[in-house]
Order: sequence, then C-alpha cells, then structure tokens
Amino acid sequence: MPHVMKRLFAIFPIVALCFMSACSDVCDQDFTPEIVPFKFYLFPIDEVTDSVRELTIISSATEMACYDTISVGDTVIGTVALNARTSVLTTFSMSYDTTALAVKVLLTDEQQLNIVADSTDVDKGLVYFKPKYGSASLQVRYVPLKTGMDTISMRVASTSKFSPNYFDFRQPVK
Repeated sequence: MPHVMKRLFAIFPIVALCFMSACSDVCDQDFTPEIVPFKFYLFPIDEVTDSVRELTIISSATEMACYDTISVGDTVIGTVALNARTSVLTTFSMSYDTTALAVKVLLTDEQQLNIVADSTDVDKGLVYFKPKYGSASLQVRYVPLKTGMDTISMRVASTSKFSPNYFDFRQPVK
C-alpha cells in the first residue's frame, strides 16, 4: 500500500502542473480591443418640429452609419463600450473635422476619480485610462456645426499586441 501512495503523490504534482499550464495558456491570450457604440439619441435644436428620439444605426465590425439625418446644432449623445478582454485599456480617442463637429466625452464623477488619468482631455475626445481597467462605457456628445457627412474616427488601445482598434461613425447632417 505505501508503494501505491508514493505513485499517487508523484502523479499529483504532474497533473496539477498540466491544469495550471492549460489555464495559463487561456489566460495569457491576446485579443484586439473592442469598440461597441450603442444607443445614440438625438436632442434636436428645434424641439417644435422634432423630438428626442433614438437614432437608427446600422453597424459592421469597423464602421457604423446613422441613417437619420440630423440638423446643424442638434445634439447627439451616445454610449461607447470599450472592452480590452484579457488586456488592460490604455487610451480612447476620437478624431474628427473640428470645423464640422464639436465633440466631447462626458465622464461621471466616479469615472473621473477612479478610471481615467489626469491627462485626459474630454473636450478633445481623448481619454487615458488608469492601469488595471479592462472595460469601460463612455458617453460621447457631438454637435454638427455644418452640413455634410460627418465622420468620427474612434480608436481604442490596450496592452494587447493586437492593439489598437479603430471604428468610424458616420452621420449625415442637413
């Protein structure tokens, strides 16, 4: 019987090592960070002829188009979910034509205190994350300043080797 026990004690560490290394392989995988825009609402400048409503949006993996035409001066507020999965978020930024759009990231007091770094510039659509956050939801506000097809290019970066990731949001303006 003692001989059998020695074999079991010898096999146990090998089995445990196999389980731990399998978890390590899954936990160390890198993924491209995700940008998922959802629920964009229109707050019209002319509330007499228009009302607050959710915009109709068609989305693909790298682009989202809004098929509702909005007017110059209308305000659109939407939520953008960011997910670094097994990595850590580092930055979120938006680039756009500053002559065509006024854009701002709207942060809650909790987000300003706990999630974003002091170097964040919400008026320019630039968010730096404190280390340790793998996901976040941000509210984005934009106001069109002139007619045409406006585009906001969103970028999220993480500690993943497959970072950064880009996403374009297009909006017709009359």
